[in-house]
Amino acid sequence: MEFMFPDHHGRFNRFIEMDSTHKTDLERQALFYLIACCRELAEWVDSVYDFEERSIRPEAFEEIDLTSKTRALLELAFNLI
Repeated sequence: MEFMFPDHHGRFNRFIEMDSTHKTDLERQALFYLIACCRELAEWVDSVYDFEERSIRPEAFEEIDLTSKTRALLELAFNLI
């Protein structure tokens, strides 16, 4: 897998570890790849994803002040699950 920058790789690995994502769960890996590539989404990861329930949090669209870029990335990421 190619990463855009070193922090992207580090964030992705941290999210995968926090979620205990299985190596064959490509949809969830894609979700975390997109979230990790954007600093704002990575900072809000606990608001957009529930690691305990292992589920997305659609209410994040109403709770977080998203830019057009972060909204588009989050919509794409959510559609992968």
